[in-house]
Amino acid sequence: MEEVLPSGVSNGLKALRFATDGVTATNGDQLLSADEMSFADIVGQAIGLPTTKITDRQYLQSELIKYEKFYKEKTSEVKQDYIEAKKDGDNAAISKAREEWSKLQDAKVKNGFTKTPLSELLKAPQAQIQRQKLVIGGVAGRKSNVGFLRQRSE
Repeated sequence: MEEVLPSGVSNGLKALRFATDGVTATNGDQLLSADEMSFADIVGQAIGLPTTKITDRQYLQSELIKYEKFYKEKTSEVKQDYIEAKKDGDNAAISKAREEWSKLQDAKVKNGFTKTPLSELLKAPQAQIQRQKLVIGGVAGRKSNVGFLRQRSE
């Protein structure tokens, strides 16, 4: 409801929600409790001026999203390189992909993330084959919906 109302009303409703429920995620998980919200935080939100606590939380959230996206994309890129190298039987490219994987994992740990095991890279070619078996009618399926795709494509 806060999204469709004019900003003044929306800010007031959001401030009321912060005061009673704290800051919550869209799935309902509590991110900051009402006890963690100061009077200044609530008043600031009500007048449309988020406080340092709110902006710091938003900044940290955006940084997390940015880093997770980067690592996901880089992981995918290294896996693709490894898959292609395995298909081509290119031992130098296989070694290079494994080295890149190791560097990527070291960077993740340095930035506070957990390592993704080497086994995930090594299993990537077989995982691609398995995923491609679930493509029905040009649509990438999953084990949970492949029956639906088969029924609809017949």
